[in-house]
Amino acid sequence: MKYFLLLILFVIPVFGQTTGPAQQNKTDDLEDLDKEFYTYYYMNLPKYLQPEEKDKKKIQTNIFRVLKKEIVKRDPKITKEEINEIKPSDIRIKRVTEESPWIKLIKKEMKYIYFTDYMFIAKYKKYLIFVLYTVDPEKHLITPAQVEYLKAELTEPVELDK
Repeated sequence: MKYFLLLILFVIPVFGQTTGPAQQNKTDDLEDLDKEFYTYYYMNLPKYLQPEEKDKKKIQTNIFRVLKKEIVKRDPKITKEEINEIKPSDIRIKRVTEESPWIKLIKKEMKYIYFTDYMFIAKYKKYLIFVLYTVDPEKHLITPAQVEYLKAELTEPVELDK
């Protein structure tokens, strides 16, 4: 009887120790199921659903097309040869935001412009355009929502007090 009690005393703690970590592993596995699901989901996404990376060539292409179109449309003196000489690398492009003090002044003066999250100013020689997109032009080849065109040689820059 003594041996039986001693055997039971040694066997019970051994069973308690072996079931404890196994249960712990099961709960760890359950906690990581959402992580595992997302990992496999993200890795197996079809190509058209994967997030697109921004591409500098797309923005250059978008602005290049708009600039050439606006120059042809608004400057009757320009020749076809001059248009064909324009290269995307010759165009200076800057993305602007509504926090810029100059954009705030433009917004105040040009009340008809609908400002967006994707606004760019581009310059080629004496031509300036202010281009507004509704969708990110660094991800998609699209037409702009609005374009404002200026010929810099017709006007003189104005010094404004901030």
